[in-house]
Amino acid sequence: MYAILCVSNEPNTLHNLTLSLRSRGYICVSAESSEEAIGALNGSGADLVILDHGLPESEKLAQDLKKILDDNGLKVAGTHIGLETLLGEQLPKTLEFNHVIGNKNLIVPGVGQKYRASIAAWKDTAKIFSDIAAKVKPEGKLSLAGGMFGKSNIPARFAAYVARRLDHGKRWRVIVGHCDAHADGTETLQAMRALLDCEQGWLVETGPAVGAHAGPGALVISVQACEDVAG
Repeated sequence: MYAILCVSNEPNTLHNLTLSLRSRGYICVSAESSEEAIGALNGSGADLVILDHGLPESEKLAQDLKKILDDNGLKVAGTHIGLETLLGEQLPKTLEFNHVIGNKNLIVPGVGQKYRASIAAWKDTAKIFSDIAAKVKPEGKLSLAGGMFGKSNIPARFAAYVARRLDHGKRWRVIVGHCDAHADGTETLQAMRALLDCEQGWLVETGPAVGAHAGPGALVISVQACEDVAG
């Protein structure tokens, strides 16, 4: 049985997330602040931490978090941040904080209305992310994953986008998640099976966290090499 520490400063989000996870058989410990989270993590035996709470990005906090993670045998899979933390003077601070805690995956789960008010705004936003990627790539501290937007053939295009970034000499386990988009999810999983050597594949409905950020129609692909699973 896996234990999960859920952290959020939004009580409704915390309640819904822990309720969903417990219904799936997980043991959940919750915290509403960074201080509570640090206290709960020490000695909680958590196998996973879901952090949906903004933390002040200080060098001392980063070092403290890194020590706690190491002491509990945990690694950072990724962090949710706002786009503004990657702009201007905030970018080097964000890079350094995440470098210290050992995180290379920053996730911007959503952007404000001004970034998505029109097709032109979306194009400008895409350029912002491209410019950020160009700045951080030489440092090797951060990798940016992208989203895909459009009106036609998204499942096949999305699957191809993911598959061409993977090692085709390995066997993979694939999970496709969907937000109220069963047909698109099924097509995406079929496309992944056609493009990769898939040992196993699953189609699942996404949980409340992804659904709240992405909304109906969203697709998520998760992959793991079979040797990583076995090891």
